[in-house]
Amino acid sequence: MTQEELESKAPKNMFVTSFDSRNLITAGELFDRISNRLLFPGYFGRNWPAFDECLSDVYEFVHRPCVVLAFTHSSSLLSCEPSDISILLKIFKKVAAELSKPINIGENWDRPAVSFHVLFDVGIDVASYGS
Repeated sequence: MTQEELESKAPKNMFVTSFDSRNLITAGELFDRISNRLLFPGYFGRNWPAFDECLSDVYEFVHRPCVVLAFTHSSSLLSCEPSDISILLKIFKKVAAELSKPINIGENWDRPAVSFHVLFDVGIDVASYGS
């Protein structure tokens, strides 16, 4: 299924995007592809702390209360930098927890709770990277 087909089948309140992990074998490639697809701002620093920060602000960029990132060919994900897989998974877990809580304090960064999901096809053993 192409990205266009995936997006056209998703409900309007859901931002769904997929990534071919064969194109994400380094952290730099991951940062480039995800930042482009999720519309990260131009000041995104292409490093793990900046990735964490921008991903935590994803609602600001996509304006949808549900975000789904799907990775195909997961065994290739960060295959040139395998130690980075645990960093990526920890960030995904942290971001999902943060986004699940709404922000409603009367500021311009208020947002609803965001349901954040990451899907991997067969090929990555998430359990082996701990929590």
